[in-house]
Amino acid sequence: MEPVAEDHSTAQRQVVRLTDAQIDRLVEGYLAGKTVYELDVMFGISRQTVSEHLHRPAVPMRMRGLDESLRPEILRLRGEGWPLKRLGERFGVDASTVRNFLHVAHDSSHGGGVGETAGVLGLGVDMAPQPV
Repeated sequence: MEPVAEDHSTAQRQVVRLTDAQIDRLVEGYLAGKTVYELDVMFGISRQTVSEHLHRPAVPMRMRGLDESLRPEILRLRGEGWPLKRLGERFGVDASTVRNFLHVAHDSSHGGGVGETAGVLGLGVDMAPQPV
């Protein structure tokens, strides 16, 4: 696969600058349904840079999240030990989106308190009694 963008490397980090034609292709890809996550990999730039390129021509952004209908499957997979990153990859979102989705599920079903599903949600809550 040929590189999509010019590579302007420095000793500390790699800087990728897109040409106008590449930015046009990025915008076209987004409008055709590609996600910011797919575009960052395709063009070798960060998600933040993808978003900046999309905001310049005022491209309407899709707010992507997790649909409530996915909750049972996500809880089941998390209960089977799937890490947040793998869940994110499975559902096409970032691991932090899955974590936030699970926190909302936990908070709304337990009034913000600690419930028995905390372990399934992977919230790091230790339910064991603490010595005094």
